[in-house]
Amino acid sequence: MTVRKLKHDARPPAPAPRIAGALAGRRYAHTPLHALADHLDLSTVTAETDDAIGLYLQSGFRAQPAQARHGRAQYACTVTRR
Repeated sequence: MTVRKLKHDARPPAPAPRIAGALAGRRYAHTPLHALADHLDLSTVTAETDDAIGLYLQSGFRAQPAQARHGRAQYACTVTRR
């Protein structure tokens, strides 16, 4: 298995788009997240986030506090598949 790490640039984060109203809580982000992991044949997926912690927890990830960036709390979120 090849480990691939995708990293964004170091600019301060832009406000995250929000799903509101009738679309909230329908797991629209969960499906492509796991489909990408399947496509890349990854057994472990790790992501670092600040305000999307709920998305990762609802998608089966476990979260650990990480070093704060730009004055915002960060979380390292990991899920092991298969």
